[in-house]
Amino acid sequence: MEFPNLGERCSIKDCKQLNFLPFECNHCHNLFCKEHFHLGSHKCLGFKDKITYTKIKAPNYKCSDESCKETSPIEMQCIKCKKHFCLQHRYHGCLEYTNEEKTTKLKKWQIPKKQFAEAKAIVDQEISDTLKKSKNTTMANKVRLMRIKGSAVGPKNVPMNERCYFLK
Repeated sequence: MEFPNLGERCSIKDCKQLNFLPFECNHCHNLFCKEHFHLGSHKCLGFKDKITYTKIKAPNYKCSDESCKETSPIEMQCIKCKKHFCLQHRYHGCLEYTNEEKTTKLKKWQIPKKQFAEAKAIVDQEISDTLKKSKNTTMANKVRLMRIKGSAVGPKNVPMNERCYFLK
């Protein structure tokens, strides 16, 4: 070997490969070659010491309905009453409107609906009036042109698409 003082040897007993760029384990701080630097390949003891197994208990939420005994790991809190309910009782009637509330809301919606219907009727009438006028004027213009062509005087050898008609 030319450089016996350079590099480090792999910490695995069976390997002891000389490495010029060895890998240092963050857990056990030993030096390894590229084949043994993974935690599983050198069976790192420092990594196992740092792992602590703690069992986390998930919270269980009890249904707020008196007849229900069911618990759920998922919280389903009502927006209005802020109580927890299970899947079966999540629609417990808290957000439903009474008949009086329904009628007042319907009355509030009927006013703009009625105003819109009245405005639409006025606009529709104006549109139909303008359409009738435009239909009559176009028809009148066509009849007028036909009368002019019928009473026209001129040479008959001029083709129809090149003829010009003038009013007297």
